[in-house]
Amino acid sequence: MTLKELQELKKELTRHDYRYYILFRPTITDLNYDMLYEEYEAGLKELVGGDTISQEMESGYPEWVKREFKDCKPLT
Repeated sequence: MTLKELQELKKELTRHDYRYYILFRPTITDLNYDMLYEEYEAGLKELVGGDTISQEMESGYPEWVKREFKDCKPLT
């Protein structure tokens, strides 16, 4: 996927986000949105390399968060 294609896909996802979250009038199904998002993430990974943010979050907190807060104690 080229950078231009990735940018266009991001614009499309942003338009769908606006219609869904702001206008409450989605124009595609959740399944179709998820498919577009997966395509975007795959393209991003292809261009940038490594894991994307959502892939990091699927495995729990990112490593930097774990390192940063490992010694913190609960407030209670």
